[in-house]
Amino acid sequence: YSSNPSRHHFDFPLILSSGVVSGLETSAGFGGQFERREQIQGEDEHAAGVGDFTVAAKWKFLHGPGDRLAMALSPAVKFPTADHESGLGTGRIDYDLTWIGSAALGERASAHVNAGYSWIGCPDHEDLGDIVHYGLALEYQLASTIQWVGEIFAQEELRRDAATIVLCNTGVRWVLGERLTLDAAVGSRLKTLALPASV
Repeated sequence: YSSNPSRHHFDFPLILSSGVVSGLETSAGFGGQFERREQIQGEDEHAAGVGDFTVAAKWKFLHGPGDRLAMALSPAVKFPTADHESGLGTGRIDYDLTWIGSAALGERASAHVNAGYSWIGCPDHEDLGDIVHYGLALEYQLASTIQWVGEIFAQEELRRDAATIVLCNTGVRWVLGERLTLDAAVGSRLKTLALPASV
């Protein structure tokens, strides 16, 4: 769930992932979405439908001693299955490539950094730029089955008048068994930097 003063958005995602060979994972994501848009005059608008279909991979190309240091690349493609006419998608294919680095910080903590670039398919008569995104996450093992996670990340749309948006998330991960893990998190926008894009 995400919201701003004029928009309330619900996502119901389903993501399936599978290991192909050692160090390589593939995934596919789909789901539904519902959005309510508050109007200054007149009745609120509602839109509902399926989300975009995404396929991705993660290739861990570096394994440090004891897995205390690792690096991976994650390419992804978003196919436009969401309804563009109702404002639930762009109606264009997007591509993304993200680098991920992870390091153990002692026995209970670890840190993760990532940086990526998204090639955005721009619909006709709309001004959308590609996106640069990057972030830092920390994990701490509170108990044998409970882990705290905190993340701060930013994204910048590469348009002359675009702002850099900085957001944060924090939550817990509860491991119920080898095949089931529950995640719960809340997040907020920290700051919007109204600076010109670098290109």
